Amino acid sequence: MEQLTSRERKYRLETGFSLIELLVSMVLLSAIVLISSYSFSQFTRYWDGRLGNFDARFSQLRNVWLVEDILRNLQPYEVVNDEGLPRFYFEGNINGFVAVSAQSLSEVQTVAVVRLSLIQNDDMTFDLIYEEAPMKFEALTWLRQRPDFRQPVELLTNLKNATFEYFGPEPRRLDDVDFQPSDRWFGDYNSAQIGSHPKKVRFNWSVDQEPMTWLVDLTQPSRGAGLRYGPLNSGRGESEDMEPSRPGPEPTEPGPGEPRRNLPLPEERIDA
Repeated sequence: MEQLTSRERKYRLETGFSLIELLVSMVLLSAIVLISSYSFSQFTRYWDGRLGNFDARFSQLRNVWLVEDILRNLQPYEVVNDEGLPRFYFEGNINGFVAVSAQSLSEVQTVAVVRLSLIQNDDMTFDLIYEEAPMKFEALTWLRQRPDFRQPVELLTNLKNATFEYFGPEPRRLDDVDFQPSDRWFGDYNSAQIGSHPKKVRFNWSVDQEPMTWLVDLTQPSRGAGLRYGPLNSGRGESEDMEPSRPGPEPTEPGPGEPRRNLPLPEERIDA
């Protein structure tokens, strides 16, 4: 074994890294820190983006479920017209509809008047808006009654080529005693005039030029009757904590091209 003198041992203990070695080490360390910081920033940006997209997609999916739930809860509901005759309460056009749902989204076990509306944006896309008027303390009894709709809720946005359609019998022809109405699709459907609740509702839109459709079969009245003046579980005409509203002042007749009742939607719109 090599024997070191005391001088050689002292020299080895006092010597360290050279300046060049120190500079090289610092450069390498700085490069490692820089690469690590860049990689971490890219990862966090990617993660935040994926998380944000997930939240947006989940919110949209939840609203899609809400729309489907609204459509499936639509019920035939009877009110009276100005002559006191029973009429089904449903009116719709390509831009939306107003009807009665067996379940309010904001009030548990409460029937509600609901309105789905397509609002056109400047870029020719549409936003789907939901409104409801729960019948918790006041029932809908009159065809011309104005429900007190709550704050509108935006369900879906930037829809392209969005329209509503309704499937049901053709309007009755009073001048043709032999007329047999057949079922077909309509862009406008008024149950008070047709005398029947629609059988189906179809919501159409497109995504990346691909047509999309929701088709929902609606509940039909049993033996020609529907809901009237109260919730499904009331078991009788009027609920104890609901008061039927009385007809107020006679409303003015709508002008040409204006909606009849509670459907403040444009009859004409710009199609892309």
